[in-house]
Amino acid sequence: MAAMASAGSAHEERYSASGDHAYKRWPRYRAASEGLQNYWYPVAFSKRVGRKPVPVTICGERLFLIRHDGKAFALDDRCAHRGVPLSMGKCWFAGTISCAYHGWTYDLADGSLRAALVDGRDSPIVGNKSVRVRTYPVEEHGGVVFVYVGAGEPPPITHDVPEDFFQPGVRVRGWLRTRKGDWRYAVENGFDEGHSTYLHRGVVWTWIRRKPAYRVVHVEQEGDWLVRTVDDVVEQVDYPGLGTWPHGFRPWQRNVVVRGSVRLPGWVRIQWPDWTAYEVFMGTTDGAHLSFMFAVSHARGLRAAWFGLRFWLYIRWAYMWQFNRQDQQMIEQVRIPPERLFRPDKSVTVWRAHCERNARGMQGPASETAVHLSDGDEPVWDDSDVFDESDVPAAGPG
Repeated sequence: MAAMASAGSAHEERYSASGDHAYKRWPRYRAASEGLQNYWYPVAFSKRVGRKPVPVTICGERLFLIRHDGKAFALDDRCAHRGVPLSMGKCWFAGTISCAYHGWTYDLADGSLRAALVDGRDSPIVGNKSVRVRTYPVEEHGGVVFVYVGAGEPPPITHDVPEDFFQPGVRVRGWLRTRKGDWRYAVENGFDEGHSTYLHRGVVWTWIRRKPAYRVVHVEQEGDWLVRTVDDVVEQVDYPGLGTWPHGFRPWQRNVVVRGSVRLPGWVRIQWPDWTAYEVFMGTTDGAHLSFMFAVSHARGLRAAWFGLRFWLYIRWAYMWQFNRQDQQMIEQVRIPPERLFRPDKSVTVWRAHCERNARGMQGPASETAVHLSDGDEPVWDDSDVFDESDVPAAGPG
C-alpha cells in the first residue's frame, strides 16, 4: 500500500465533467423518486406491531400494519368510502378494522367489506366484491416485519432480503426513522467510498484507527451484492502549495478496512469482524425516505451478551448520532442534476446503472413519462473514466 502520493500523480488526473447530461443515462432510475416497486421491504420490528394500527408509507403507497391472533397484516390505509385513513380506526370485532368516519368494517385477511355500521346488517354495499381495500403480503423473520410492495405474485422473500435474517438464532437490533432527502441519495451515500474517509474522519472509531487520505476501489459482484473492493490505500497526499493531507496523521494507529456492499432494492451492508451493519433505504413520498438500520450478530452465550452491551454502549450511538447524523446532513442538501462526477464516484455510477438494468419496477410521480424521453434527451453511454458500461456486473437472481 502506498504511504505517500503526489497530487500530480496518475491518481490525481482530472476527468471530464458530466452535468445534467450524464444523469440522463439512467432514465428509469431518475424517475424512481418514490422507490423501487415489486420488492419485499422491512417496515417494522415485530414487537412494535399489535392491535393498534401502525401507519407506514413506502414507495408512495400508504398502508398500515396490525396484528390479530399473532399474525401481522398489512392493508391499504384508505377507506373505500371517503378515503379516510383506516389507521385512524379501531378493531371492534375480531379480525377486522372499522373506519373512524362511518364504521365501514373490513376483513384484515382479504380486505373485503364485512359491515357498514351506520347502514344496518342488510346494507347493500356489503357483499359488493368491488368494494374492498388492498392487502399486502406479509412475512416475519428475525423479529422484523417484511411487506411486499408491488403487483402480481411476490417472489420468494429470500430473493430480496439478506440471508442473515433467515438464520436460526440470529440477533437483530436496530431502529427505523423517517428522514428528509431522496432515498436514492441515501443509498448512493452508503456505497460511496469517497465521503467515508473525509466526512467521517472525526467519528469515534478514528480515535483509535487512522483514516487515510483516500482509498482506490473497484466494484465487483458477489451473488446479489455489488461489493466495493479496496485496491490501494493512500495514507497521505502532498498537495503542492497547500501541504499534506490528512492533518494529524498518526502512523502508529491501526488501519482497518471494512467492506461496503449494496444490493437491490436499496440495502447497504458494512461487514465488521464479528457483526454486520445493514441499512435499507426506502422511498416514501417524493423528497423523503425511510431508513431502517440493523446490527446483526450470530453470536451465542457470553459473546451474544457482549454484542448486546456494545450495541447499547457505542454501536448505536456511533451509527445514529455520528455516522447517520453526518450523512443525513449531506443527503438533505444534495441537489442534482446537474452534477459533475470524478473517479471516486465510480461506485455510485455502477450502482445507478445496475438499478437501471435490473430493478423490477420504479415508482414516482413522473415514472410513466420520465422513462420515455423526448427527442434529443436519449441517454448517452460513453467511454469516460467516470463510468464505463462494462463496469456493471451481470444481474444476479431475482
